[in-house]
Amino acid sequence: MPVPDELLATHISAIPAVNADSPQAEGSAFPTIAVVPVAGHGTRLRPLSAFIPKELLPIGRHLALWRIAGELAHAGIRRIVFVVSPEKQSFVERCFTGHEERSVLASLSIDYCVQPTMRGLGDAVLCAREAVADQPFLVALGDAVYEENEPGGLIRRLMGAYVAEQASVGLAVQRVPKNRLSRYGVVRPVRPLTVTDATIASVPAGAELAALASPPTLAGIAEIAGDPEESLPDVLTIDDIVEKPAPEDAPSDLAAAARYVLSPEVFAVLAETAPDGRGEVQLTTALRTLLRSGKKGVAVPLRNDEVRHDIGSPDSYFRAFVTFAARDPEQGPEFVAFLRRFAEERRFDREESENR
Repeated sequence: MPVPDELLATHISAIPAVNADSPQAEGSAFPTIAVVPVAGHGTRLRPLSAFIPKELLPIGRHLALWRIAGELAHAGIRRIVFVVSPEKQSFVERCFTGHEERSVLASLSIDYCVQPTMRGLGDAVLCAREAVADQPFLVALGDAVYEENEPGGLIRRLMGAYVAEQASVGLAVQRVPKNRLSRYGVVRPVRPLTVTDATIASVPAGAELAALASPPTLAGIAEIAGDPEESLPDVLTIDDIVEKPAPEDAPSDLAAAARYVLSPEVFAVLAETAPDGRGEVQLTTALRTLLRSGKKGVAVPLRNDEVRHDIGSPDSYFRAFVTFAARDPEQGPEFVAFLRRFAEERRFDREESENR
């Protein structure tokens, strides 16, 4: 049954309003355009995703894409380009029509690019080349939702580091257990940057940026990045990224975490990047080409209060839904009480069964 437009408007308008005084305002040095790839088939989430695009599944009270769009708006993004498949375009368009002006999403301009054939994340980003033109831009994967105490905070730090260092490649990273590194792109860190929160909140434009990027080097930063007991700097420079390495070959335990800031020069590299054995153009391969050619790269580690929820598989989707439902300001407390009762009843039933 189609969802009434007035219901869509009610739920979208409930997303918290964006701060109009965000430093990433129009005309600043920060990127204001984001590319969000949502064309994938959602194979890992079938059969659920066979009829409902995974990006349009509810995560607590809101659809996944609404949460991502709200995160981007809070970070200062003003235009989103969704890269869609021909089959998904009408679904996504409907979710961003009819919302009220007081909604955080009212600050966003929405555009669409079609990826005719699923040829990987790199190809999806390349499909947005004409829409992005010659601007630096953010990439936010459509199957990753962030739980943050400060909405958009991770992206703001990432964009601030990218601008301050005058980088070509920026990405959020998170520590990953060694036995799971082969699922991700893994970066090689070189040195920390002394880019403070105050700097990121007021990054100047033009030549003044150079003064922000002269910190001392830190010997052994790669070893620190591999030690889960050591805290990480707020920002790292990187000089390489490896796609799905074997654990013994991984350059660190820092994996790409679904948010990137890229120079438009990546498009020319993507256009020349050969497909892999599965016929897919990998974004990581293009980023590696840029870094190995001497282009600057920065990585921003997630903070302890920032959690990435991958909604591409059933177990992670279930966890994401429960987490955001529990944090719901209206229904959360009652839902948490239900979960406690449910867990206690299951524990009691299990103990009864074991004692028989």
